[in-house]
Amino acid sequence: MDLVAGQSLLLLLLLVLTLGPAEQVPRGLLAVFFFAAGLAVSSGVAIYPMIREMFPSTLSATATTALNFFVLTGAAVVQQVMGLIIGRFPRGPAGYPAEAYHAAFLVPVTGLAVAVTLFLFARDTSPR
Repeated sequence: MDLVAGQSLLLLLLLVLTLGPAEQVPRGLLAVFFFAAGLAVSSGVAIYPMIREMFPSTLSATATTALNFFVLTGAAVVQQVMGLIIGRFPRGPAGYPAEAYHAAFLVPVTGLAVAVTLFLFARDTSPR
């Protein structure tokens, strides 16, 4: 549980950087930035066995299916909402302004912040 929380907090920090500060990072360091984000997001698969342990065996398949449904639906909805936010900004000859992307990325950053906060209050079912 600590590993998932730590990696989720790291991912949240890295996503916050996409709201503007990452634009100042030299291109060579962007590879390190995205590599770290990829490692941080990989902890998401550890949530599936955690869900299975949090529910009785008669409900574990339903709980895992519900988690999978919300992960996939959430990704689809967030992309659409981000596109709508970007589309509200005037498009110039070079495309949309950076502010449009900053505003759009507030959606996943806020969602992850809420998810991490809720996760920190989840009960730990691991044996001590």
